[in-house]
Amino acid sequence: MAAIELTPDLLRRLARRNNFPVPDSGMVFICIRGATPADLADNSFASSRTIREISLDYEHMRCTFVQWKLDDGTLALFAGSTVPNRKSIDAALAGKTKANQVIPGCFRYVRGRHKGSSPSGHDAFRQNIFLPVQRTRDDGDFDLADAIDFARSAKAEEFVWDNIHAAYNDDAAKPGYSSEGCLVVCGFPSTTSGKFVERGPWKTFRRNAYDQTGGQQEFTCMLFEADEVARVAGARDGDLIQLVRYGSRGALVGQVQAALVKAGFEIGTPDDKFGRNTLIALYEFQKRLFDQLGADCVVGPETAKALGIEMPTLAGGPAPGVTIRPQPLMDEVIIVRPAGIDLASIPERFTIEVVRAAQASQRKWRVPASITLAQWALESAYGKRMPAGSNNPFGIKALPGQKSVAAMTKEEIGGKLISKREPFRVFDSLDEAFIKHAELLGTSKHYVKARMFSDDPDAFADALTGIYATDSLYGQKLKSIMRKNDLYRFDLDGAGPSVAEEPIIIFRESVASEFLQIGMSGKRVTELQLELVRLGYGVGDVDGKFGTLTRGALLEFQADNEVPATGVVDPPTQRAFEMPAERPLAPARTQATEQDLANRGSRIIKDAGMGRIASWITAAFGALGIGNSAVVNAVGTTGPSGQAGNALFPFLVDVQRLSEAGRATTAELARLAGEAKTLREGLGSGLSPEAVQTVQQIRGLLPQEFVARFPELRQFLDAVNSAAVAKPAASNVFELLAGSLPAGGALHSVVQVLGTVGSSMIPGFGGSAAVLGLGLLGRHLANRIAAARLEDHRTGMNIAR
Repeated sequence: MAAIELTPDLLRRLARRNNFPVPDSGMVFICIRGATPADLADNSFASSRTIREISLDYEHMRCTFVQWKLDDGTLALFAGSTVPNRKSIDAALAGKTKANQVIPGCFRYVRGRHKGSSPSGHDAFRQNIFLPVQRTRDDGDFDLADAIDFARSAKAEEFVWDNIHAAYNDDAAKPGYSSEGCLVVCGFPSTTSGKFVERGPWKTFRRNAYDQTGGQQEFTCMLFEADEVARVAGARDGDLIQLVRYGSRGALVGQVQAALVKAGFEIGTPDDKFGRNTLIALYEFQKRLFDQLGADCVVGPETAKALGIEMPTLAGGPAPGVTIRPQPLMDEVIIVRPAGIDLASIPERFTIEVVRAAQASQRKWRVPASITLAQWALESAYGKRMPAGSNNPFGIKALPGQKSVAAMTKEEIGGKLISKREPFRVFDSLDEAFIKHAELLGTSKHYVKARMFSDDPDAFADALTGIYATDSLYGQKLKSIMRKNDLYRFDLDGAGPSVAEEPIIIFRESVASEFLQIGMSGKRVTELQLELVRLGYGVGDVDGKFGTLTRGALLEFQADNEVPATGVVDPPTQRAFEMPAERPLAPARTQATEQDLANRGSRIIKDAGMGRIASWITAAFGALGIGNSAVVNAVGTTGPSGQAGNALFPFLVDVQRLSEAGRATTAELARLAGEAKTLREGLGSGLSPEAVQTVQQIRGLLPQEFVARFPELRQFLDAVNSAAVAKPAASNVFELLAGSLPAGGALHSVVQVLGTVGSSMIPGFGGSAAVLGLGLLGRHLANRIAAARLEDHRTGMNIAR
C-alpha cells in the first residue's frame, strides 16, 4: 500500500486546490476515502501522520478521519468509514432501504445527538448543511453510473441525513461497521439505553471535539478521495490545476456560476458559493456534454474549457508549457517520471518507459500497473507488433471519427479464430496510448466488475476475459505473464518503487481533430456511416457526407444508448460506440403491417397502394380484352364494341387519383361528370358478364364518401349493374383463365393469378395483352416498393419518408 505523509501544509494545499474555506482557528475534520492510518492504535496529536492507500471493499473500515487543530498545527488520525456497509447496499439493491454515499466536498457539522429519541441515541455530530449523496442502482459499489440524490430542497426536513457517529466496531482490522451512509469512526458510543459504553477511537475522537475545543459547536468537514491526496502530495503547486466542487467558495466559483447562467441553467442568485443549486446546474450541464459517466460534479480543466473558463494552477498561474488549443474538449493527464527504479530490476523485454507509463496510468485511473504491463506484452508481443504508425500497443479499436490505420486481427467467434481487417486508433505517443487504455478500463461501465479488484491483479485479469478480448483464455494469459515476470512489484499499492517524482502535465485530444457533425465530409464521415449501418441505423447513401439522414441515424443511436442526443460524435457518443447496446426494436415496429404504416401517414405506402389499385384496373381490363380499340377473341373476330371499355380505364384511374387526394376542384368534378355521362350512355351495346363483375369490384375499392360526393359516378356504377349483358362472340382472355380463379375471389386475387401467367402472351391480343402486361408490371413494382418500405420500418432502417 502506497504511503502518504499528512501534514498541515498538505491539508491546506488540498483545501486551496478545491477552493474550500479554512477557518482561522479551532478544529477541522478531514475525511480521506480509500486510506487507513498507518498506526491504527495511535490517536494522539502530532505535526505529521502517515496513511496508506487501500481499495474500498464495503466490509472493512478503509477510510481515515483527521482532526486538525488549526491553532497549533497538529493532527490526530482515526480509522473509520465514509461509505455504507455491504449489508445496507445489498438491502438497497433489493429495494428494502436507501443506502447512500456522500460525494467529496466541504460540509459543516454541529455537536448533537445521533438518533436522539431512540435507545441507540448517542452524542455525535449532526450535519448542518445539505449533503449530496450517490445512490447505487446497478451493482454493489458507487460510481458515476449511479444517481445523485439532490433531495427535494435544501431544507433540513427534506434532505438525506448523514451524521458522524460511532461505527459499533472498535477493531478496524475486523470486518463490520454500522452505516447506511453516515460517516462512522471506529469504536462504540455511550447509548441512551445503556447497552453500550463509549470506547475505542470514537471515544477519543468525540472527546477531543467536545472537550478540547473551547466550546466549539460547528466543525468544517472536508471529504477527499485518497488518490487526490496522493496526487497533491507528489506534485508542485505550479503543476496542479485548481478545482471547483460542492462547498467551494470564492471568485472562481462566481465565474462558474456566471458561465452556467449564460449556458441557460438556473442557479438562483450568483453568490460565489458552490451550493445545492450550482451543483444541480453543473450536473445537468455535464450530463448534456459528457453523459452521466462524465458527470462527476467537479469543474476541472475539461468542464472549465466547455464553460469558457481557464482554471489557474495552485500557484495562481497557467500550467507551465501548456497552451489552450482550439480543440472542443481537453482532459488533464498527469505523467510522472520514474524515480528509484533499478534498471537491472526491469524484466527482460520490458523497458523503463513502459513501466513509467503503466505506473502513471495507475496513479490516474487505479488500473494495476501489472495488468497494464501484461496487456502491453500480450497485445503487442512486447512492443514488437502493433499497427504501423499507430503507437497503439493495446489493440484499441478506432471509433468513428478517430484517426486510424487498418490492420488484420484475429477474433474468436463461436469458438473459432477468424481473421478480420479492422481500424485501429492512432496515438501521438505511447504515453497517450497507455493513458487512454487505463481511462477505458477505469471509466467504462463494461469494466465495473474488473474495477472491484483494483487491489487484486489476478482477479482483475479474470474479469477482463470475454469483455476486453474475445479470447476465452485471455485472463489466464495475462496472469501467466504477470507471474513469470513478477510484474506485481510495480503496482503502486504494493511494495514496489513509487514514481511520484517530478510530475509533468500533458493534454490529450478527445478526437482526432473536431467532433463529427452535420456539414462535414470525408473519410471519417464514411467510417461513421458504415458503422451506423452495421449497427442497424439507416443513413441513406454511404457517401461520406454528414447530412440530415446521417444526423437522424446518429440521434437514434444516441437515444438507444442513453447518451445526450446532440447529433454530434462527442465524447459520450464515442464511448457508446466502444461497446454499443444491441438496438432495441419494439414489437410495434417489428410486427408492423402495411396498414399500420399507412395509418401513420407513410407516403410511400399510400403511393404503393394507389399504384396497386391502378395496376389492378389495368390488368383486369387487359384480361377482359379491353385494349386500344376493341375486344379481341382467340380466333381473331371482333365482338361487342370496346369503346366504353377504352374510356372506362383512364376514367376510373382519374377517379382513384382524386379520391386519394381527398378533394377535387369544381372544374375537375365537371369534367368527370361529363365523362361519366358519356360512359353511361355508351352502355347500350352492353358489356360482358366479366366486365360487369370487374366494374363492381372496382367500385368496392373506391372510398364511399367520394362516391357519395360524385352523383354522376354513382349513377354510372348503378347503370353498370342494370346494363344489358352482351353475349360475346367468342372467348376472351379472361374466360380462358377463368378455370384458374377461385370462385367469388376479390380483384387482387384475380390479378395475383394473372401474374403467374403474365408472360404468356396469347397470339392475336396486341392491345389487350399490352395492357395486361403493363398492369401486372405495375402491381409487381408496387408490391416491391411497399415490401421494401415495410422491411425498412421493421428493422429500424427507415428514414424520414
